[in-house]
Amino acid sequence: MTLEQAIEVLTDRYNSSVTRRRTDAEWRLATDTVIVALRGPQPDPDTGLVPCGCGGKAKIWPSDLRQATDYEVGCTECAMTTGWVRGKQENAMKAWNTAMGWKGGAE
Repeated sequence: MTLEQAIEVLTDRYNSSVTRRRTDAEWRLATDTVIVALRGPQPDPDTGLVPCGCGGKAKIWPSDLRQATDYEVGCTECAMTTGWVRGKQENAMKAWNTAMGWKGGAE
């Protein structure tokens, strides 16, 4: 279910003057869809990185040309990157996650 479809279902319920009856499964799916949308992007449990805005998977690379304390996070689909971030790996992760809309930063 898309977010727009979920909004339609929930609006129907809110207005309570629906001409089309919805099933309990439709209500649950609509509610779950809206909750996911409101929650926003969540970090991958394995990498700790939020997906790219394009939907691609994010990956972190240590610098092989610069000091070992530089890291870059980028999308494997669209090539969006943070650029090189100096310091700990977590700094680059936090920069990426924040840029992708996650309010929690890197953990």
